[in-house]
Amino acid sequence: MTPIHLKFRLNRQQTQVLFRLSAEGLRQQAGWRCIPQILGIVIVVSMAVLGLQNVQMLPWWGGGILLWIVGILLWLFGSVLYGNWFYDKYAKSIGEHQITLDDDGLLIGSELAQSRYAWAAIRAIRVQTEGVAIVIGNLPVVQYVPESAFPDVETRRAFLAAMREHGVAGVPDVASAEPPLSVAAEIPASGFLTDLAQLGRILTFRAPRVGTLTPAAWKFILLVLIFGALCFGVQVWENGFSGGRVYRDGVQALLQPLALIALIAGFARWIGGKEVDGARLWLALTFLSLLLPFAEAWQNQAWTGHWHWLRLIPAIWFVLVTGALMGRTSARTARNIAAELLLVISLPMFFLTVSTPTVWYVPYDEEDDDVSRYLRLDETVLYEQPALLEAALNEVKPGKPGVPELFFLGVGGHQQNVFLRETRAVETLFAERFDTAGHSLLLVNHKDTAHTLPMANLTSLRQALARMGERMNEEDTLFLLLTSHGTPDHLLSFQLWPFDFTDLSPKTLRQALDDARIKRRVVVVSACYSGGFMPALRDENTLVITAAAADRTSFGCNDENEFTEFGRAYFDEALRETRSFTRAFDLAAKRIAEREKAKGLTPSLPQMQGGEGLQLAED
Repeated sequence: MTPIHLKFRLNRQQTQVLFRLSAEGLRQQAGWRCIPQILGIVIVVSMAVLGLQNVQMLPWWGGGILLWIVGILLWLFGSVLYGNWFYDKYAKSIGEHQITLDDDGLLIGSELAQSRYAWAAIRAIRVQTEGVAIVIGNLPVVQYVPESAFPDVETRRAFLAAMREHGVAGVPDVASAEPPLSVAAEIPASGFLTDLAQLGRILTFRAPRVGTLTPAAWKFILLVLIFGALCFGVQVWENGFSGGRVYRDGVQALLQPLALIALIAGFARWIGGKEVDGARLWLALTFLSLLLPFAEAWQNQAWTGHWHWLRLIPAIWFVLVTGALMGRTSARTARNIAAELLLVISLPMFFLTVSTPTVWYVPYDEEDDDVSRYLRLDETVLYEQPALLEAALNEVKPGKPGVPELFFLGVGGHQQNVFLRETRAVETLFAERFDTAGHSLLLVNHKDTAHTLPMANLTSLRQALARMGERMNEEDTLFLLLTSHGTPDHLLSFQLWPFDFTDLSPKTLRQALDDARIKRRVVVVSACYSGGFMPALRDENTLVITAAAADRTSFGCNDENEFTEFGRAYFDEALRETRSFTRAFDLAAKRIAEREKAKGLTPSLPQMQGGEGLQLAED
């Protein structure tokens, strides 16, 4: 045969294909396909163990999740950023490749080495999107020949004909083995299920397989239908099917999120230039958008306490996925990096802010249990509340001069049942054990008490404290209970739908107490992160007790509970055993620590500071 000589250089992307094909061949030959997965599991388990020992601010499994995410970031850095650098360096170090095909077989040479392989050693060839991979030996060795290596069509035909003549497997029909004339002709149309399978590869930071995700109009139409079906299914799951209706305007809006995806892909193509296949990127991102209904359902979960950051996981994941997708499918040019940055910045905002169209809803039903949880607002509520507050303030009787007495103000800030129950139970307890009848007042946010008790908000709290200050003598002490949800930035929730109450900050509470001229105070804040109230409130005449440290959550605010966990230990147990507020705290803190340890919970670390000059009653 007439020898065929080819000369070429590999770029970074072609070098990456070479290494990928070599790794796949090695795993298939040696049966090691599961080794990377096994190693990954070992790494994740090891990181979870490290989380047990070193991440004290989170539960053991929270530490494992955090370190696992860090591991993914490190792996992504190694596989994408370092991998791209490595492929560039390897391609440059190899330099020019030279391949000769003759009667004796295959001669492969480069600036580093030269090897001769007999025809019997050539196992197969694999025709790729932009070249031909030659598989050699049982190990195997893979040599990648890009399409640019063939100077003309006849040379490429002769190359494939020689392979076929010597019995090499995988050679396509020579007559149809023309070099690609365009991207559309180069990649045969892929099936929808094949493309759908690439979604799993993309979500696990792997590049879609060559020859997949070929754009076609019918695929986009089918994706719109699937997207609508997924929106419908998730919304039925969230809202229930019985009594529901299809929302026609929402059906018409199904194209809006997908149109934004198209806009993002178009901008990436415009910025990245011809090296970014805009249509293929558009299709890949449209497949990713199928996860939007699930991402929104995840974000709608009540992530509170330490776990409020979990709602960001879909956005974080899509950032990593998009970066990996661009890094593995495009050259590292300045324009492509700019396009990648556009996607990394825009897609998280897309998945955090774009809502899935409402295609299914359940009409308002006053008899429905879920709806009945909320207050039905009418004009009577608005006009009754000022009168209710004034009546409650007038019921607070003045203290007896010269006789130290205890005044009680209970504030249930959130509309959940547990805070109403706890506030009422503590008021009853104090009336029985501390003789606060006639010296007590409740402010509660709950739909069942909107017509009978004053609501809890900044205005009512200031007025209540002011009235308490007027009724109290210098020797009297105020016991202020605040029970609600707390936030990591140390705000106490004042919530009663549909009102938009301002949450209570430590500074605002301190100012209200000072304005009321109440000198002797015991303040109990039962909420997550309530330790954040300590610095602003504690002093010689103010004993401050909190259910948790400033960076910890407390527990037990489920709607079916009578008390929160702190409320049960401190009020319902310890204060029934002793009249000392400090001694009761010691008893409650010990019991809470034991119970949290038994349940495997992160310690809430209740706090007590201040009040050295109060000289409160002891047993």
